[in-house]
Amino acid sequence: MKRKDSLGYKPNEEFGLVGCSAVAINWACFRVVIFSAFDLMYHSLLSTITKSHFDD
Repeated sequence: MKRKDSLGYKPNEEFGLVGCSAVAINWACFRVVIFSAFDLMYHSLLSTITKSHFDD
């Protein structure tokens, strides 16, 4: 019985390593995108708070 994992890959021996490295690369890119977006939001929020604080 061949099962598909959650990403839809068929876990065969020849595709195991390729699938793992593809998932690792995708996860690394995903983390980079999330962290840079979070960093950007944090800095814009910080500058907004600082500007409104100094406006008073």
